[in-house]
Amino acid sequence: MDRSVSPEAEGRSGRERALDIAELLREAQADCRASAEQVADARGRQLFDKIAGYLDVAIQALQAYQREQPTPRRHTLH
Repeated sequence: MDRSVSPEAEGRSGRERALDIAELLREAQADCRASAEQVADARGRQLFDKIAGYLDVAIQALQAYQREQPTPRRHTLH
């Protein structure tokens, strides 16, 4: 995963970044749940289920952060 900041992402708000990260975590969560159904051993299924649960907590935290962030105000000249 490329963790460098792209030029278009530099000016983005915390709310916008949280939205993007939450989407990435939802994708990883879906992969974990799918893997839990496909893994043959019980320990592996439990591991993937547990990780999916942790990702749910992280997604909820990002959503709470988004709700708490003020909407950016546009400056106008009078």
